Amino acid sequence: MQRLLGGLTLACVAVVLLFAVAVSGQEGPQPLCVIEEIRHDMGEVFELDKYVHVFKVRNSGDAELQIISVKPG
Repeated sequence: MQRLLGGLTLACVAVVLLFAVAVSGQEGPQPLCVIEEIRHDMGEVFELDKYVHVFKVRNSGDAELQIISVKPG
C-alpha cells in the first residue's frame, strides 16, 4: 500500500510538471493547477481494507484547466 501511495504522489507531481511544460510557451490567459496536498500518509494499512483519500485540484488561472490523464506511478 505504501508503494501505491508513493506512486499516486509521483503521478500528481508528474501531471503538474507536464502541464507546466505544455503551457509555458503560450501567451495570453493561462490555467494554473494548484494541488493543496501532494502527499498523504494513511498510517498503518491492511491488505483487504479499503482506503480513500481525495487530492483536491483546482484551477487558479484565467483559462480552462484540462487534465487529460492521470496514471499511478
